[in-house]
Amino acid sequence: MTWKSNLASAAAGAVAMAAVYEVSARLSPADAQMPAVESAVVRETEAVVRQPERSAAAMPAPTKTADDRIEELEFQNRVLRGQLDLAGGVVSEWPTDLQPAYRPEGVRSWLTELLDTPDGLNEGIQFVDVDCTEFPCVAIFRYDETLSVSSLHLASVQFAFDAHVGGGALHNSTIADGPDGPLVFIPMGPLEGPAGYGKRLSTRLGELADDELSQ
Repeated sequence: MTWKSNLASAAAGAVAMAAVYEVSARLSPADAQMPAVESAVVRETEAVVRQPERSAAAMPAPTKTADDRIEELEFQNRVLRGQLDLAGGVVSEWPTDLQPAYRPEGVRSWLTELLDTPDGLNEGIQFVDVDCTEFPCVAIFRYDETLSVSSLHLASVQFAFDAHVGGGALHNSTIADGPDGPLVFIPMGPLEGPAGYGKRLSTRLGELADDELSQ
């Protein structure tokens, strides 16, 4: 090979290398920008994915309907009634079909007639009060502590009331020792009543006794 051939080969090689460098130079800026482009794409994608979450959080809570509120209140009422029952019974409402003689005005009218009647009460028994804040009314009497068998003397009140309402009245009572003599609390109601009637009445008689003794 002559020196001219060697020179031509060297020239050709230089041109090829220059071409390679030129291509590399053109590609390098784009390659350098790839990580930045990829990061921008990732950030945008994450923003799009998180957007529904932010939108859902910003949305107001659904409004309860009237039926939902009624159902919620009924549940609370059942819970409260259960707690009251454990504590001593639910306050007894006055039955709509109750015989008039058992209602407050009927009981008070009968007691007034009883007290106005000569010998209406056995000797040694004194009328104190009648409580009709809930069903049934409860008449309160004080009797002379010298009476040995109080139930025999107070039975006249219960039997008379039973005859007045035509039978079916309660024949129980609660006795408490008072400072001025024993007190007796007589329910002026029927044998049967609303659900929980007996339990509530028993608790109420104790409450009335506590109230009278605290005065």
